[in-house]
Amino acid sequence: MPGTLDQPHPYELPGRAFLVGSAVQSDLSSKQLRHPRFEAPYRGVRRLRRDSAHPKTLRERVAQSASDYLPLLRLSRGEAFSHTTALHLHGAPIRTPPDLHVSIPRPHGPARGVLVHGHHHGTEVEPWQVRVEGIEGLEGVAFACVPPVTALIQSAPLLSFREQVVAADHLVKLRGRGACQWSLVGLEQLLEAAEASNARGIRRLRAALCVARVGAESRMESLQHFELARMGIDDLELQAEVYDAKGCWIGRFDAVDRLRRLILEYDGEQHRLDRKQYLRDQRRLDRARDAGYEVKRTHLEDFQPRALEQTHEEMCAFLQRRPRRVAPGLARYFAEPY
Repeated sequence: MPGTLDQPHPYELPGRAFLVGSAVQSDLSSKQLRHPRFEAPYRGVRRLRRDSAHPKTLRERVAQSASDYLPLLRLSRGEAFSHTTALHLHGAPIRTPPDLHVSIPRPHGPARGVLVHGHHHGTEVEPWQVRVEGIEGLEGVAFACVPPVTALIQSAPLLSFREQVVAADHLVKLRGRGACQWSLVGLEQLLEAAEASNARGIRRLRAALCVARVGAESRMESLQHFELARMGIDDLELQAEVYDAKGCWIGRFDAVDRLRRLILEYDGEQHRLDRKQYLRDQRRLDRARDAGYEVKRTHLEDFQPRALEQTHEEMCAFLQRRPRRVAPGLARYFAEPY
């Protein structure tokens, strides 16, 4: 029996989109689908209207747009989210327009739509099933995405040099602990794939992979080591384990110069908003100082374009280093505007 406008309906799942045709074939009438409670994110798709005033991060916006598009995705033909959309769904903290990118093997025609870019990918590409975490309403939703290596190469012409480094850092980031550590892809695998590719923007990506490092665990940690690399200072140990004189573990730190006993630590927003985390960090930093390390904390504002010159000077002074010339090829990409 069809539901009424005043009763809960099976299709009324927060954040979940559905095909108009499927709903009509089930038990929703055209009149019900025109009710203001529904909106149309894409042609032929409906979902419950959301609170437009609710703020969303870029990652949330992309994931929600991809969720809205899922009913249209031609899974049986190998279609999958690709390019920067796939990177976002794989968790890369990049900054891009929120447009959707989907790709499909030939001979099928690419997708078309408002703010939807259709592409082709090779038949050898086997989509991954990716689940995003921490986004309300999308728990358990599986997104078909091209693999991380494919997504990064596809995105080469769409990303600036800096964003390529951020994306690569995320893909090679180690997850887990001890013998159970793993990454989405190894840096060597990315380098081999880039070397074998002739895609647009691949030269910039090859240069970015020379800057990418295992050990940057957030966007801001990537930007910190990116700015150090711009100055030719790229030999600090990232995510370094530090111990005291008795061999007791103090903690892991963002960037460490063991010879000079110096620590650069990015102070993220979570350190201020979470009181327990703040106190843990303070104790960890105090113990590092007691063990003979000097500590300099950096902040979001230090990596804004207008502050970079002063940030460079302060980091060089703290590290007791002078900037060194980088290879001309890299210098050209580092000089790109943000």
